Amino acid sequence: MNKVFNLSDKAIESLDIGGFLVSGEADSPNLMTIGWGSIGIMWGKPIITVPVRFSRYSHDLMDKQSEFTVCFPKPGELKKEIAFCGSKSGREYNKAEETGLTIVESKAVKIGNVEECSLIFECRIVAKMDLTAESFLDKELLEKWYPERNLHTIYYGEILNCYERK
Repeated sequence: MNKVFNLSDKAIESLDIGGFLVSGEADSPNLMTIGWGSIGIMWGKPIITVPVRFSRYSHDLMDKQSEFTVCFPKPGELKKEIAFCGSKSGREYNKAEETGLTIVESKAVKIGNVEECSLIFECRIVAKMDLTAESFLDKELLEKWYPERNLHTIYYGEILNCYERK
C-alpha cells in the first residue's frame, strides 16, 4: 500500500488541473476529464473515488463495466486534451482519436490507460453510491454544484495497481 500513498499526494495535487477517467470496453475506451475525487482506505483496501454525473456517457459505461483507470498528466501538460475531454461527449466523439492521445494496455485491468500521462491508477469497482436530492448534502453545496439537480454517482475503485511513467 505504500506505493499507493507515495503516489496519492501527486494525484490529489493533479485533480486541480484535471486527469482522465478511462472507462468502457477495452476495444472502445472513452475518456472523461475528472477534477474531483479522493484516495484513501475503505474496507481495508486502497480506494480511489470518482464522481460521475448521471447525465454523462461515462456514467453508462461505468455501470456496464467493473474496471477503470485514472490517468494524470505531468503538471502543465495536456491542457487542451483535458479541456476537450471535459467539454465533449463520448456519445459523439472518439476522444482519444480527436485529441491524439494513445490508449495502451494496462497491467492489472482490461481497460487501457493514457500513454501520455505520467501517473496511472488501475482500478476495480467495489461499490457505488448515487447522490440524490434526498441524500444528506449541504444545501449550499447542492445549490452551488447541482442547481439543475444533475447529481453524481460516486464510484469506489479498489486500486489494483498504480505507477509513474518517467
